[in-house]
Amino acid sequence: MTDPELAARPLRLALSGGGFRATLFSLGTMLYLVDSGQNRTVRSVYSVSGASFLNGLVAQSVDLRSAGVRDIDDVAVRLL
Repeated sequence: MTDPELAARPLRLALSGGGFRATLFSLGTMLYLVDSGQNRTVRSVYSVSGASFLNGLVAQSVDLRSAGVRDIDDVAVRLL
């Protein structure tokens, strides 16, 4: 499979629990996706426990599929 074919596939993100560490790990994951442009392929985000804090805040604040790094940075500031 070539890179363009892989990039066109829908991405479903599953974020695990584990308290505040899970929240921060999930934040790093979302930052990576946005920074690499892969957030445009995200079709759904599932989360439990600690990661749900971030998932809920992102869902209320921005559209992850069109968000930029600054948008996710603003969410991180609100989270802290």
